[in-house]
Amino acid sequence: RPDFPGLGLDPVEIAWDRALFVVGIADARAIRQATSVNWNGAMSTFRPGAAAFTDAGSGIHAAIGYPADAATVPFSFPLDLNGSLGLRMVPFAEHTTVDLRSNHPHPSFAGNWLPSDRKVTGAGFEAHWAIPFLGRNYPQAWRAEASQLDLIEQSRFGVELVDPVDHYRMAERSLKYAGLFILLTFAAVWLMEVLAGIRVHPIQYLLLGSALCLFYLLELSLSEHLGFPLAYAIASIAVVVTVAGYSLAVLRQWSRALVVAAGVGLLYTFLYVLLMNEDYALLSGSIGLFLILAVIMYVTRRVDWYAGRGMP
Repeated sequence: RPDFPGLGLDPVEIAWDRALFVVGIADARAIRQATSVNWNGAMSTFRPGAAAFTDAGSGIHAAIGYPADAATVPFSFPLDLNGSLGLRMVPFAEHTTVDLRSNHPHPSFAGNWLPSDRKVTGAGFEAHWAIPFLGRNYPQAWRAEASQLDLIEQSRFGVELVDPVDHYRMAERSLKYAGLFILLTFAAVWLMEVLAGIRVHPIQYLLLGSALCLFYLLELSLSEHLGFPLAYAIASIAVVVTVAGYSLAVLRQWSRALVVAAGVGLLYTFLYVLLMNEDYALLSGSIGLFLILAVIMYVTRRVDWYAGRGMP
């Protein structure tokens, strides 16, 4: 029962027979069929909208009639929802516990609280949340004029259902490495410029960078028709061949061009490994970057940076 005196209200003035039960649902279009709430043993049909409870946003409500002398009331209701991306909840109880089970093997837990216990296998996942009301920033009860909508929105928690092989998601993840790839390719060309005493024009750097940028467009457009692995292979081979041919014209030796092309090819191979091994992406990436830096330091250990050319 709400603490009405604490809210500045006289309990005698409460119209219990006009009480509503409201369920806030962010996207009410997901509801598949009509449903009713079993409130204290009596059935009441849900109607559209959150009624006067504006802090719920959108949702459904039912007229229930709260027993004036009841300290607690049992209730339950089924809800059949369509979903696509995930499920979020808000902790309205004084102590909110949530047990969630799914046959989706790739959950991404998100929101203001992560589960206290979780188990993820190839057959699905199980997660458990236990949230005390002291952990949120709004009270257990409030008057309508003291809106808590923003704080309620901030307290959402739950899970996103991730498809790790979705070609759009994979293209988005690979795009995050674009700056690093361009920088490392420019570094390889610059090393050839320093060690071999060849001058490369900024326009030539720009053209090489443009070829590397087109990889991501090729990858995405081809993956819509061929699937991600084949699209990635075709796009990376096309870019490596283009870089090799242009590097030959710029650096004027096959050996130098092959070094640059091999470096770009290794980068794309390394990126594919990162994309396919999501659980070890951070570990693999940090080790790979360390090795790349070590190779650059080793190759340039005898460079006279003041003279701008290699030393014997």
